Amino acid sequence: MVKAFNYALQKGKRVYFISDMYLPKELLSDFLCSMEVEGYQDLLVSCDYHQTKYTRLYQLFMDQYPAQSYLHIGDNAEADGFCAKAHGMDVFLIPSALELLRRSSYREMLEHARTLNERSMLGMLAARVFCSPFALFQSDGRPSVNQMRDIAYLYLAPLITKLFIWLIEELECGEYDKVLFSARDGFFIQKLY
Repeated sequence: MVKAFNYALQKGKRVYFISDMYLPKELLSDFLCSMEVEGYQDLLVSCDYHQTKYTRLYQLFMDQYPAQSYLHIGDNAEADGFCAKAHGMDVFLIPSALELLRRSSYREMLEHARTLNERSMLGMLAARVFCSPFALFQSDGRPSVNQMRDIAYLYLAPLITKLFIWLIEELECGEYDKVLFSARDGFFIQKLY
């Protein structure tokens, strides 16, 4: 998204940020600056105007910055889609990490993540795999994971964590004095223990 933002600036487009957020403009501006996101015209934040995208924030923006046409890019179908269209803006919706997860070959995992720990692990997977809204581009719904570090983070670590949680639950059920870990296969489990 930062590449798309910079491309728009290179093409001479005026770029504004509009956010429904409880943090003030100054704090968000500092955050964007720390991420090297600079060159936008202005940042309108709902808490500063006491209006949201659902109420009058878009109208305030359009009154403050009149133009012949507007393209609003966002990820929320209602706030960024319907509400922006209602104000006469063209809209391009970017799917969120959760939406990409729902569209991907991993979608069945959503049905099986029941505990807080399982949902947290799935959230970490979604944040890592779908950090780009273009993660599924030309992938037929199968995200690309080809770095050993990502394989360990996304698949092995959750598996070991789930095994460890099961082990703790089993140990709590019984009256055990000691736990024996095998030399090689139990190394990570012993470290967690």
